[in-house]
Amino acid sequence: SGSWQSDQEQAATRMQFILQAKSVEKLLARMGYPDALRRGQATLEGKLSWDGTPLAIDYASLDGSLDILASSGQFNKLEPGAGRLLGILSLQSLPRRISLDFRDVFSEGFAFDRIAGQIAIQDGIMSSKELLIQGPAAKILMSGKVNLPQETQNLNVKVQPAIGESLSVGAILLAHPAVGAIAFLVQKILRDPIDKAFSYEYAVTGTWADPKVEKLSAPQQRDKTKAQRGQE
Repeated sequence: SGSWQSDQEQAATRMQFILQAKSVEKLLARMGYPDALRRGQATLEGKLSWDGTPLAIDYASLDGSLDILASSGQFNKLEPGAGRLLGILSLQSLPRRISLDFRDVFSEGFAFDRIAGQIAIQDGIMSSKELLIQGPAAKILMSGKVNLPQETQNLNVKVQPAIGESLSVGAILLAHPAVGAIAFLVQKILRDPIDKAFSYEYAVTGTWADPKVEKLSAPQQRDKTKAQRGQE
């Protein structure tokens, strides 16, 4: 639902919508991005407004909010320039710009169980406090801003490799069933403390075509910081 003010001098578009896709892969292909994503289901709900007609979005005046919930999909390996907004979510810029211990997780297409978050938009700038991307290989928390007219970003990305449950299973096999059970319970009760201990944090800035990635923290760096504080 919505409205279109068709005055040539002050044309404006307002809309409220719910988009439900049983196959995100087919939807993106229809929108001109074939092979950008495999499978996937999604619900996108929002309110948007911009200056101009419904036929073309004026990103500089775009305002509104979006709620996104997606599941059971996998990002394909995107070609440079194709689906640049999707490139932000797939995080394929990280392996190209920085050496990661889990390079294969993003380079060949990140598989996700769930994507969820809220996005606010003001004057073409999208912002999110904590967009969650949960997958079998890693948990990602993304916050910051994306400038649509200028095609730039200023994001904080936390990557938590999913290793906690593997360590619990290893304890069961190598030590004693009770030890593994305790490790598993601690892991869940304390909200994945093992995964958080091995998390990585990055700042992603620059343009969509040429993103700049800076490692802000890593497990080894945190250990050194704690050791230095102890010496002091």
